[in-house]
Amino acid sequence: MERVVYGKIVRLVEFPFKSAGGVDVQRTHMYMDGMGFDRMFAFAHQKPNEQGVHSLATQRDNFDGQTQFFAKIALIKPRYNDGGLELTWQGEDPISVPLDYDTEKLLPVTYKTFNPGDGTRFSGSVFIASAQHPSLDKWVTEHVGAPLHVVKAGKAHIRYTDNNFGDYPNELRYQDGFPLSPHTRASVRAVNQVARTMADEPEFSIGEDSFRGNIIIDADSPDQLAAVPFSEHDLFKVQMGEIEIDTPKPSGRCPITSVDQMDAHIRGLKTQSVLNKNRRWLNTVSNSVVVAFAENGVPMNVGEIAVGDEVYALASKYPRLVFGGAEIKPIK
Repeated sequence: MERVVYGKIVRLVEFPFKSAGGVDVQRTHMYMDGMGFDRMFAFAHQKPNEQGVHSLATQRDNFDGQTQFFAKIALIKPRYNDGGLELTWQGEDPISVPLDYDTEKLLPVTYKTFNPGDGTRFSGSVFIASAQHPSLDKWVTEHVGAPLHVVKAGKAHIRYTDNNFGDYPNELRYQDGFPLSPHTRASVRAVNQVARTMADEPEFSIGEDSFRGNIIIDADSPDQLAAVPFSEHDLFKVQMGEIEIDTPKPSGRCPITSVDQMDAHIRGLKTQSVLNKNRRWLNTVSNSVVVAFAENGVPMNVGEIAVGDEVYALASKYPRLVFGGAEIKPIK
């Protein structure tokens, strides 16, 4: 396709800790494995499985019989401070997180679990995390109310981008399969139109923070493509600032999207139910249907991006992806 202005960056959000709050930034450096310090750190359950592997903790995890007990991780609000990083609990009780602490104490971790606190067996690829200072473990354990480690994607952490949708050499930190998650505000507005109808509440709203995207795009005028809801799914390659980004596939969504990221409240109307109305996508690689929102993105070079940068559409997906409702089913 001809290079055209798609929209502009209206928000950049880094999530230094997997599943914790985001930090809005005006400018960031893009690396091949992600932007800034995005998903450089994570929380891991102190209780390992039978093989001694620790599961990473996310807002979707259950614990002690309580569904999504760890939704409260949303109340951990990181912030950058004088070139460093702090953890806070809803803006209070700050504790410093050294960015260069790469201890020799290593922990094997995995991503594949939903119920570690209930003793559920879990399995998946194992990666090596760098354990952080015990004072951070104590801080997060006391605030969350469950035993957790703080870990870092340090020198021993080797993990690569999902290559089922392209031959990408990019490494990963603690992201879900791909380094980036861009989406448009038009798509958020469209999802909320459906949600308000389903909830029969004119004020019902799913905040864009619930989708945990880190590059938010909007149109400057109605004639730009970013004004069209879900148009990000039609694009394969975009340029913003100094960076080109491939967007090879939609992002499948999990129960975290139903967590209000401001107060950790779990909404009664689940976001997955809303997306299930018309955002079902057949993943032909796995022959499975997923509810999708936003794109998975892969940076193709390093450089700077900033809020206000124009976003250019460089190439479209072909064939075009098909979304729908209940009629979208796996191929028999």
